[in-house]
Amino acid sequence: MKSIGEALQLREVPKTNINSKRSYIISQFVEEINLESKKPFNASFIAFKVSHLKIPDLEYFFSICRDYKRRNGSFGKCFWGSLKIK
Repeated sequence: MKSIGEALQLREVPKTNINSKRSYIISQFVEEINLESKKPFNASFIAFKVSHLKIPDLEYFFSICRDYKRRNGSFGKCFWGSLKIK
């Protein structure tokens, strides 16, 4: 039989800075962009760039960028090109 302390250790979840759905999506953006870029970007920079998007729009934008990567090979090209002011 396990003690209460042993049972709690089994249920312990590693702590991360991700505490909301928005920060989780932004962390996915950061991972994808940093895989392709020479200079790594931090989450606060990417969050500032997409701050005008609400969560459903952010999820849709991420799916568009990921689909573009699957078809054409560059997540960052779609991301940076879509955010460019015309």
